Amino acid sequence: MKIVVIIFVFVLISTGALVAQENETARIYGNQLSPGDLKEYLSILASDALEGRKAGSRGQKMAAAFIGAHFQEIGLAPVNGSYYQQIDLYSVSPPEVYIKAGTTRFENFEEFFYAGSSGTNGELQADIVFAGKGTENDYAQVDVKNKAVALLIGPLASIGALRAVVQRALEKGASMVFVASESSPEEFHNFAGQRKEFFSSGSLSLKKAEMDSSNKGIFIINHPVAEKLFNTTFDKLKKAAAEDPRKKALSRIKPGKVTFRVEVTLSTVKTENVLGYLEGSEKKDELVVVTAHFDHIGLSASG
Repeated sequence: MKIVVIIFVFVLISTGALVAQENETARIYGNQLSPGDLKEYLSILASDALEGRKAGSRGQKMAAAFIGAHFQEIGLAPVNGSYYQQIDLYSVSPPEVYIKAGTTRFENFEEFFYAGSSGTNGELQADIVFAGKGTENDYAQVDVKNKAVALLIGPLASIGALRAVVQRALEKGASMVFVASESSPEEFHNFAGQRKEFFSSGSLSLKKAEMDSSNKGIFIINHPVAEKLFNTTFDKLKKAAAEDPRKKALSRIKPGKVTFRVEVTLSTVKTENVLGYLEGSEKKDELVVVTAHFDHIGLSASG
């Protein structure tokens, strides 16, 4: 969400001292900034009463009303008759996501988490093969066409660099991608907990997600899931991935079976930007746009 005054205020604070030394006009206007007023405004926006200002929530709309009223008070004109620009955001939340390996069922954000916005249209089952780190040499050892593929990556911090690895797997014909990290199970649980808090209430996007099988997500899995899928230890999977590809170690990891389901819910979130307009006194065909966020993360599970 956007507003038009707060960043302007901070810019003046950070630069006003230098500019005022050379520009009397800047000094005069800079002196109009009151630390007391700034504290009052920010204390209101950051208060518990606004409930974290999550986009589309009551608290966010209270913040928008406060900012709009302030724009009117200081003489900013509304744009096309309103201080509010209505925006539709799209929220995708996964109410039911699970993996089954044999008779064992794993739940989302516990021993794995799902990253994506597409559903599976019910429960799916697939053969799954281990393709090491997903290099060309690794794929020369195994056939992943029309199968799920499991890959090994380094620390969880490297998840952001997965795009190329996942894309290569899909180009090789994989139907779904599972990624196991070398981070410890404890580190995984901490990371998954953070993801749960961030995504459990639904991720927001300006663009409506394509909720179909062509828009595939990925499963990030912990050690116990990988071990159950291939009926072996995680150390043996790591060793096979590290072997000289000429030894064909990956081909000796017996393929497994995986069952999974991803049910996603798409909803529309009604929210708004807050806009104000100050016409130029001399150059009426020119204007300065100043913008800032005023929404936030909302209420967390911990309160």
